Amino acid sequence: MIHTVTLNPSLDRTVEVDAFEPGSVLRARCVARGAAGKGVNLARGLVALGVPCTAAALAGRWEKPFFRSELARLGAEPVLVSGGGATRANETVIERSTGRVTHLRERGAAAGRSHLSRLARALLARVRVGDLAAVCGSAPPGLPEGAFAEFLGKLRAAGATLLVDTSGEALAEAASVRPEVLTPNAGELAELARERPGSPGEAARLARALLDESRDAGASELVVVTLGAEGAVAVTTREAWHARCPVSEIVSPIGAGDALNAGLVAARAAGASLGEALRRAVACGAANCMEASAGTLDPARVEVLAGRAEVRELTL
Repeated sequence: MIHTVTLNPSLDRTVEVDAFEPGSVLRARCVARGAAGKGVNLARGLVALGVPCTAAALAGRWEKPFFRSELARLGAEPVLVSGGGATRANETVIERSTGRVTHLRERGAAAGRSHLSRLARALLARVRVGDLAAVCGSAPPGLPEGAFAEFLGKLRAAGATLLVDTSGEALAEAASVRPEVLTPNAGELAELARERPGSPGEAARLARALLDESRDAGASELVVVTLGAEGAVAVTTREAWHARCPVSEIVSPIGAGDALNAGLVAARAAGASLGEALRRAVACGAANCMEASAGTLDPARVEVLAGRAEVRELTL
């Protein structure tokens, strides 16, 4: 079973305007709204690909009923625990005349170790040995040092395999735990490696260095680095691959990394090789870019894009 985990979820709304003019009154058309956050987006993508999952989140007291109905509607089992305050709200503005996308992001409500402990207990009632726990998105503000690593440690102690997609201090804590799968973007990889990759080959080299550091700990097995228009690289201690899937028309890139993770997880769960899984992953990321709503995937479109994806093995 796959369990997605979102510690800092959001209520997202995407609107379109003809032209974005700061300081003026603009007529906007809402094109998407709903529950979001990286783990929620991942769950949405997994369900679209036919993969069952649970969707766990820290949600505000007043927003919990909405999250419960939204998650159940998309087909994921909700696992919700009250966070430290109201769920944050995010706004995305798409400018039709230029294609520019503007994002307004709240930090979210502060949460403490007790909130994570309650969410861990709710998850541990469902996690079985061999399950995948995908912990995605930013950590809520106010978490004490070590709380995120402690949360990951509880999931691992229950026998879960860990996939982590986060940033900032939470990323550093996650790296110390050595999750089996780590999925940073280029900037986040630079935070860990203290060197910014200038090409897919350099990203693969830095990812391999992270794996070599963790080899003695016996945990990290795969690093997938997302590179925007350059696709992604997937690296283990035995092989490295680069894949990209160019898109001619981008509606919104929000959620592309989450969709990529969904494609990767679904393909690996089906037994695909690493190179083929990365092909499916970048196809899902590209398909998401053609939608207004984060994490939205059209399986038929994914199939077409997967056939167009460029995949090559890297020599390190």
